[in-house]
Amino acid sequence: MASSQVNVKRLFSTMKFLLYGQRASMKEDLLMQSSFQEYTEIYKRLLLIFS
Repeated sequence: MASSQVNVKRLFSTMKFLLYGQRASMKEDLLMQSSFQEYTEIYKRLLLIFS
């Protein structure tokens, strides 16, 4: 259980970095947009699991 909580914390910090991190180039912006949709899905599932 503890390790899954660590993974969740790591996931959320990664999400924060993707959302608020500095974007260096247009290519990274496009990459961030596609991964943002994936992270939104993961986030929804996490909310279901932990609610």
